Amino acid sequence: MKNSSAIFATRAKRAVNLCLNNNELISKSHMLNYVLKRLLSTIPVLIGISLLLFFMLRMLPGDPAQVLAGQMATPEEIENIRHQLGLDRPIYIQYISFLGRLAKFDLGRSARTQNPVIEEIWARLPNTMLLAVIAIALACLFGIPASFPPSSPTAGSIISCPFPPFSAFRCPYSGWG
Repeated sequence: MKNSSAIFATRAKRAVNLCLNNNELISKSHMLNYVLKRLLSTIPVLIGISLLLFFMLRMLPGDPAQVLAGQMATPEEIENIRHQLGLDRPIYIQYISFLGRLAKFDLGRSARTQNPVIEEIWARLPNTMLLAVIAIALACLFGIPASFPPSSPTAGSIISCPFPPFSAFRCPYSGWG
């Protein structure tokens, strides 16, 4: 009986030869169709997220106009702020307006600083990206070697799992198809 590393090596060679000899390689049109399908499938997800976000914001307790006007505001001032924010319009009009502002990256103004929210986000984005890159690098640096001993035949398939099947970094035979 062969050991597991010899079996893995034989299967890997067979898979590489099959890929090299196969005339049914993925063409550019198939890849383009795949990418377009994936991009189009994100549209319902984005609409669902926007609906969820919109209605969760509407379900928050309190009146946003009252909060912005302050404790000593008159009812006329509160109504004026409500009109400026569009809170006096029907809910479906508010949602369409929300989507239009979201498409233009107009996220409104911060209640704390009165600066545009997008400026607040852009000011903090470089540090956030740096933190994310460092976290991913550390997770890969410590997580992948800790998952399997180097002599394990499945180490290559574990390392290639995060990469999509059409990636150049994918192992030729990982047992995952």
